[in-house]
Amino acid sequence: MSNLIELLYGGDETSSPYKPNLCYRLVNGNKNHELTFSLCDYYDFLNSCEYLMYDFVHKILKKNIFEEYKAGRGNVDIKVDRKCNPFDFSNRCMVPGINTLLIFLGKEPLMYIHQRSKKTVAEAINVKHVVPAGTFQPIHTDDACHDQDFSLYANVMREFGEELYGDPDIVHPLGQLENIFERPSIAPFHQLVKRGLGKVFYAGFGLDCLNLKPEILTLMVYNKEDFEILFGGINFTPNDEGIPFAVTFTKENLHKYSRDIKMLPAGAGCMFKAYQNYDVIVNCC
Repeated sequence: MSNLIELLYGGDETSSPYKPNLCYRLVNGNKNHELTFSLCDYYDFLNSCEYLMYDFVHKILKKNIFEEYKAGRGNVDIKVDRKCNPFDFSNRCMVPGINTLLIFLGKEPLMYIHQRSKKTVAEAINVKHVVPAGTFQPIHTDDACHDQDFSLYANVMREFGEELYGDPDIVHPLGQLENIFERPSIAPFHQLVKRGLGKVFYAGFGLDCLNLKPEILTLMVYNKEDFEILFGGINFTPNDEGIPFAVTFTKENLHKYSRDIKMLPAGAGCMFKAYQNYDVIVNCC
């Protein structure tokens, strides 16, 4: 197969909502936790990492494993040969995802879940996920935005503006250089964090079990009352990636949604880390 995007969108790249924007590909890591990146494009990632997921599911379906399970034979061997070494970064474009569980504390604490689209996304189709979530990519081909490009916080806030406030794609590979913290969709919330009225926590790092994609896990926490005083009611904007919805932020719901079979593994990971650190989170803002 030459291009997963062509397969998903009727053989026509132009019908895809995704474009081959530049991404950062993880190529090496060492015992000192030093990471090395190189550039690739988004289709390189889809055609290597995401393809592994499609291939894995295809092999499972060919074995009729789900039919066997429904027939009451639950101890079905689901081993499928994976020729790819998870820890060999050289044979695929391992572009890290950055996944954030958004939490609002207060009398009625909330957390947000994203129902991903069935049709208008190339990645993580028709699943539940945390929001905001996105891809580790440069804002511009030049290295003039190095501090923002290699900031987990900047990447989290960029996706916050895109997925929750409907900001058009903020990455401008060939366009004008800009400070994303000055964009109207991001600036007010960035100021809340700077004033200590919001916090972003690093929660962990792992590999997706289906496509072997690196996943960075984070938590974003605001005080709901402070937020509503400054901005009015929480009013997030659905976009072509899906619809965000709120559920009560409790340990019971964290456990429930982290075990939901439609929750993306990285989203489940964020919720598991929030479950583990629940008492710290509810007292942080």
